[in-house]
Amino acid sequence: MPLEEPVLLCIGLVRPYKGFLDAVKALPGIKAGRPSVRLVIAGEAYDSELDDHLKEAADPAILRDARYIPDAEVGRFCSAADVMLLPYRSGTQSGALAAAAHFDLPVVVTEVEGLAGPVRRFGMGCVVPAAAPDALAAGVLRLLEGDALEEARQGCRRMRREATWSAFADTLDELIEGR
Repeated sequence: MPLEEPVLLCIGLVRPYKGFLDAVKALPGIKAGRPSVRLVIAGEAYDSELDDHLKEAADPAILRDARYIPDAEVGRFCSAADVMLLPYRSGTQSGALAAAAHFDLPVVVTEVEGLAGPVRRFGMGCVVPAAAPDALAAGVLRLLEGDALEEARQGCRRMRREATWSAFADTLDELIEGR
C-alpha cells in the first residue's frame, strides 16, 4: 500500500559533513515523485548554514526541530518516520544508523565508509553517491516503491540480531586466537 505522506528524517547534531543540506536540496526531486512527502530535520546546529537556507527556502514540507535531541526522544522521531536519511559527505560511523536499525527504520545513506557497508551487508535500505542530491532523491523514491521498505525493515532486524557486542567479542576472540 503506498504511503500517503511519507516522512523522511535527518537526526543528530547538525554538522556540514553530515550533508543535511543535501537532503534539503534533494527534496524537490523527491516531491516530484511523492508530492506529499515531509522532511524532518531534528538536531542542534553549531552554525547557521542549514537554518539560513531553510529560512530562504520557506518550504512547508520541511519541519525543523533545532534543539538538542536527547536519547530519550530519539525513538519518538524514528517511530514517526518512514525513512532515515544519512547523506553524509564524510565520516566513519553514525549512531543514527544504529538507532535506525533499533527502530526498524529503513535508511538511505551515502557511499561513506562505516555507513554504506552495514546498509549493504544487512539490506537496510539503499546507498547513493555522496554530495549528490539528485541521487539521494532517486534513492528515496526507490525505497518508497513496492516492497522495498519492508525488505529494508527486515534488514534492520538482521542488523539488530547479528551486529551485537557478543558477536563482536566472538570475532575479536577468533582474530586473537588466529595469531
